[in-house]
Amino acid sequence: MFTTSPRFLRSGFWAAWITFFLIWLAASASLESARVIAGLLVTAGIAGLSTRLTTFWAGLTLSPARLLAGLGYLAVFLKEMVKSNIVMLGYVYAPRIKIAPEIIHIPTRLRGPRERLALTNTLALTPGSLVVDLNRQQIDLHVLDRDLADGAKGSVQKFEPLLEKALG
Repeated sequence: MFTTSPRFLRSGFWAAWITFFLIWLAASASLESARVIAGLLVTAGIAGLSTRLTTFWAGLTLSPARLLAGLGYLAVFLKEMVKSNIVMLGYVYAPRIKIAPEIIHIPTRLRGPRERLALTNTLALTPGSLVVDLNRQQIDLHVLDRDLADGAKGSVQKFEPLLEKALG
């Protein structure tokens, strides 16, 4: 079913498989051997199909530098997530909610589909923000309050270099 030709090894299969398997482990929340083996098999099949049917994973290879950048991205993401959740708690528990929703335009230098997808999903996961549109030069982001706009722009500046290194 799977070929081991050099083209196949460069197709991004390993990166896809590891990514899908880590998601499987997190979702199953178990290291029971039967679940791990099932996860390895199921995610290998999904990775094989996704790398054959799409070009999304094409050219993505694993390296220590990319893994370190990915871990750096994860650390920055978790830090930004905690900060934005604390800010949102302030809005929720405020005696009077004063918000001024706004759509802001954030320029981005990311051009690859993987990097842009990861950035928009990251922004959508942070509380108080929602990606409205994405074009070649910018991201249109809806923020709950205009006070959050500077934080969102700063987050993009933190995420972009890490995503370029990890996924570019």
